[in-house]
Amino acid sequence: MRCCLLILLITLTTQVFGQDITALKAEAEAATGVAKAQKYTELAKAYQAAGNWVQAEITGRKAVQFSVQNNDPSTTTVAYTTLGTILTRIGKYAPADYNLKQGLAIAERENNIETTLESYKALAFLNKTRRRAGLELKYERLYKAMEDSIAQVANQKAIIDLEAQNKADAETRTEQVAAAEAAAKAAKTKMISFLSIAGLIVAASLAAIFLTFGFFQRKLSKQKKENKAQQQRFSKIVKAQEMDKISSATLLHSGVENALDEAQKRLNGFVEENGLQDVEVTSSILDQIKQAKDSSAELGFALVPKVLLEKGLAQALQELVKRKGKSTTAEVSFRSTPLNFNLHQETQTIVYRAVHDILTLLVDQGKADFIDVSAQQEGSEYIFHLKHNGLGWEEDALVELDDFHWESLLSKMNFLKGKAEMIKNEPRGNEFFIKVAEQKLVDTENEAVVG
Repeated sequence: MRCCLLILLITLTTQVFGQDITALKAEAEAATGVAKAQKYTELAKAYQAAGNWVQAEITGRKAVQFSVQNNDPSTTTVAYTTLGTILTRIGKYAPADYNLKQGLAIAERENNIETTLESYKALAFLNKTRRRAGLELKYERLYKAMEDSIAQVANQKAIIDLEAQNKADAETRTEQVAAAEAAAKAAKTKMISFLSIAGLIVAASLAAIFLTFGFFQRKLSKQKKENKAQQQRFSKIVKAQEMDKISSATLLHSGVENALDEAQKRLNGFVEENGLQDVEVTSSILDQIKQAKDSSAELGFALVPKVLLEKGLAQALQELVKRKGKSTTAEVSFRSTPLNFNLHQETQTIVYRAVHDILTLLVDQGKADFIDVSAQQEGSEYIFHLKHNGLGWEEDALVELDDFHWESLLSKMNFLKGKAEMIKNEPRGNEFFIKVAEQKLVDTENEAVVG
């Protein structure tokens, strides 16, 4: 009997999945534009749920292709994340890592909180599967930090709702006070008229009316006190809300100085947790940025690589401390001529990630103690110059790297369709250049890069 029920359940499930997938496939093939990419993403998820991993991978790659063709960021990041999750499940870890990071880059650039969270979660699971505890912990922390920020925004909304409720209550109380005052005034007028007509005949009633009037006055006084106390509480809530807004702005929209302070704070926390009390990290990068800001009013946050400051700097210095122990003195500086770097968003994202990857590489594999990053403009070209005192590029000095390959970095730059180039000095060069000529990007239709 149990076997029969199990067979019946499997049969029904297969039929349901089959019907859903067939319908989705027909819709995906018939759709056009962004809708086509969305339908193929849904179809890939359906294949995944049904356990058909071959079709799930094929359909996921189609979803990425159509998303990139239509140049829709929200659809593209979901497609990359879906494909990366599928590839993780079937053990294709390298392309899974590539697709998940592509989806994360777009989600971060578009400030899409929901897809950014999904990307962090998927990358944490991928690195857990690959037994890479450090990267797993990194993405779990990023996921938790963003969840905390979302909770903070929810708390702000609760404060705003409370503010609106308190304001409505205050208005209601004000109306009640006005009504009580009007009633007292009307009662007083009636009492005077009654006295002028009745005279001494109503002396007893007069005493009673004065007692009633006194009651109204006391009630009115009490109501005014409550209203004043409520307004004071309302004022405190508004001040708390403003402070919270300032705090949120510091966390979510930090400028150069706040980003550096956050990196320094994270590093100090790491040093304290691990008992590395004698580690000294210089603040030259902060000084350089402040000098650059003072020299030109046009310099803004876009000038400094956000990924480098918020993630790369803290991570690289922490790796350096863990690698070399308690006597390490690390110095990283960032210099720039007073320019207004208004790079195209795609160019900006890829160049900044390349700088971040190189910085991490030099500390992790190149044993660099000092790294100097500078940016300058030559005509229509922007040149990012990294100089360091670690290993050079001579022969197998930096080969067989675990999470970084020159081919991977070159593929990121080639996404700009030849508008960027990298130069390695030979032999044993201790300098690295990224040159970007800012031009309109070539249409990438039908040329999506999928790992």
